[in-house]
Amino acid sequence: MEVGLPGDYPLSLAVATSLSADELASQDPAAAELASLCAFLAPEPIPQDMITSAVAELPAALASCADDQLAWGRTLTQLGHSALARIGHDELQMHRLTQAILRDRLTPAQAVETRDRTEAILAASDPDDPANSDTWPRWTLLMPHLLAADLAGTDNPGLRSTACNACWYLLARGDAHSGHDLASQLHRQWCGRLGADHPDTLIAAEGREAFEQRLAAAVPLSEYMVRELSEQSELASVTLISPAGLWTGRAPRYTRLSLRAIYGLTSRLERPLVTLMRYRAARSVALAQVYSRPGRMTPEQAGAAISASARSTGFLPTLRATAGRRYRSTGQLGAPVTVAFGSRDRLLLRRSSQHLEQLPAGAETVELPGCGHVPMSDDPAAVAALLASAARKASTME
Repeated sequence: MEVGLPGDYPLSLAVATSLSADELASQDPAAAELASLCAFLAPEPIPQDMITSAVAELPAALASCADDQLAWGRTLTQLGHSALARIGHDELQMHRLTQAILRDRLTPAQAVETRDRTEAILAASDPDDPANSDTWPRWTLLMPHLLAADLAGTDNPGLRSTACNACWYLLARGDAHSGHDLASQLHRQWCGRLGADHPDTLIAAEGREAFEQRLAAAVPLSEYMVRELSEQSELASVTLISPAGLWTGRAPRYTRLSLRAIYGLTSRLERPLVTLMRYRAARSVALAQVYSRPGRMTPEQAGAAISASARSTGFLPTLRATAGRRYRSTGQLGAPVTVAFGSRDRLLLRRSSQHLEQLPAGAETVELPGCGHVPMSDDPAAVAALLASAARKASTME
């Protein structure tokens, strides 16, 4: 985490924030400690239970009230009244400038101690089991704060373990590009700090190699990367899940307008939409184009999907950059290719976005029964079986 430097924010704001922090510390030390912890997390919503479930990692005053619901409520009220953070129903959030000012107020020793505590809180918040879609809503909430931490430089083994799990979560969730980038970054930096034979370095290497060498499992848009990967390293198998680009010209107008509408609605109406996700009918309507049976999703899973779309800052640039691109087979990839679409994919329609004749010769096509555009959420077991089957076929060819 980077400490804000003086001059990064207006002096008047620094003075006002410092006065509020001083007053808060005199009125409620626990609330002041909570504010300091928030300053070392991301400027994104912080689940309250991420703090209250890690009592052993909290400073004394805050720990004494985190176990008491009434005391915790009073602490949140005090923090909210100070205007240092916004308090929601089950979350709190602090602006990045407020965070920078509060960090600058700490002595170097206090900053190190607070950073160590936030790292311990993040490690204790590991949802674990990243391949289990039931944990994904929690991972979605945790990821901004995890990525804001100094994962490469941390001395906390628990946080390093959580970072490795985060790589697998990104890959399992379908964000293969981000998962690969994170695993590669951790491996490179941990090699220098911890050594190539350190267990955490080896786990990061395993995550990177699973993508680069053993199995390329491409999700929407990622098939554009397949040929580049094949040129960089030998692939054992390639599995494309709901791949974009199998059209005859530009991306179909229906698909482009649908994606823009999804992003536009979620980015502008995130909060009310997340609130509406508590109702089964609302989930069925809002997410029907992406998931096959969104009514079966939990409110938390549906809300996490809405927030993930709303906060995807690279969505529109990616859509613009790929609108004119399509897959063009120029020969064999040197590895068995499997392409899978959900039988209920309402985003990539069969007549316009599934021109399988453009695939390399010998490519196997699979239909995932009952799945929509995101089979990884609709039927994780079917996707896992598909990937395992592709890997087994590849091993028999070696």
